[in-house]
Amino acid sequence: MSPFVTVEEAFLLTQFLKTLHDDPLFVLGPVPRSGEDQTFSNGFTIAAEKCPNRRGVEEVLAFRGNGLLSWEEFVSRVGQEDLAGVWIAAGYPTAWHDEGDAEQFENVPLLVVQDLFGSPLWERANWQLPAVTFAERSGAYVNHRDHLQSFTWAIRPPAGAQSEGSVFWRLLGRSGMYDSQVVLDEVAREIPYFSAACGDVPEVGVNLRVNQLAGDE
Repeated sequence: MSPFVTVEEAFLLTQFLKTLHDDPLFVLGPVPRSGEDQTFSNGFTIAAEKCPNRRGVEEVLAFRGNGLLSWEEFVSRVGQEDLAGVWIAAGYPTAWHDEGDAEQFENVPLLVVQDLFGSPLWERANWQLPAVTFAERSGAYVNHRDHLQSFTWAIRPPAGAQSEGSVFWRLLGRSGMYDSQVVLDEVAREIPYFSAACGDVPEVGVNLRVNQLAGDE
């Protein structure tokens, strides 16, 4: 699962996968970086990490699973695992793997790939599902400083495409339209790391470490 999906999407997909298998293996996708962190005199930092939600996805996957693999670890052992299938929720804006990585999935019997663009893994997929961009989805992201902030979609996805959250919502048999706020409330109640996001979150967001810091005092 890539660090470009929202907290709510990560939560729903892991929930769905656990209906298919008692002990699914969760993997954090590649985390893109560029250069080094740049910190200015006013305290503002431009992070080298170039993705919106590594921390959020990490915490959801860690809570749902028995350990968390990096993409590199997973690729190195995927050919040796007895896997019934692999679901890749990508949505990367740039290339994130190569043909050598994709070849390791040769013996996977069922491969589902959600992504923005074609790729070696996309070409191997049994099921190809279009992903959407950040402007076409609603949900929350957690930055590298554990600050959560929610956003609403600005434009509708192209005809025939649905946001990942909408797809997972329907796969779980939920009624009505996908509602990211409903899901975030569930996340905050179920996963302690997100507890500060329970209820009304201000537009500027909330730091998820606030409860931890209060407990340390």
